[in-house]
Amino acid sequence: DVRRTCESDPLDTLPRALIPRSHASLRPPVLRFGWVADDEKLLELAEKYDCIITKAAYDPKDVEDEDEDEDEDEDEDEDKDKDEDDDPRWPGVDMLDTMNDVIVQVANDLGIELPNLEIGGAMRGSECTIVSLFTNYDVTQKLPSQEDIERYGAALGVTEKPKWYLDEMNCWWTTRRYLW
Repeated sequence: DVRRTCESDPLDTLPRALIPRSHASLRPPVLRFGWVADDEKLLELAEKYDCIITKAAYDPKDVEDEDEDEDEDEDEDEDKDKDEDDDPRWPGVDMLDTMNDVIVQVANDLGIELPNLEIGGAMRGSECTIVSLFTNYDVTQKLPSQEDIERYGAALGVTEKPKWYLDEMNCWWTTRRYLW
């Protein structure tokens, strides 16, 4: 039941059944180990590290349009939608790219190796962005130490322990191999 899954709490520990096995015909959903991303804190860190990434200016003349007679009202609607996507607190900032950049810079600054570090989405009742240290598909590889995870979390301003969150895109058991 998708609704119940979305409303469930993240896991403190990863059950063995959710650790993928290479020869299994059925593969578990992806779970991300990390914290809920605090946009404000991450963007403050991005300012500190001078790594705010702005959205590229959109100029319809730069895009080759196959249909030259396209209605101008459609263009105006697209521009209006584009502006509505901006976070009013951070206009013009590419939030995803900025957050991905700053989390990597913080890890590098601390000398912590986190090869699978990324911003990811979690299956939750509302939109939920995760600072993902690694996934259940990475647990057979060399993982960061508990000490490094705690230092990294402290540098991000996180006070709680990381948890396992169900990935929003790969949230089903499957017979396919995930592509990363």
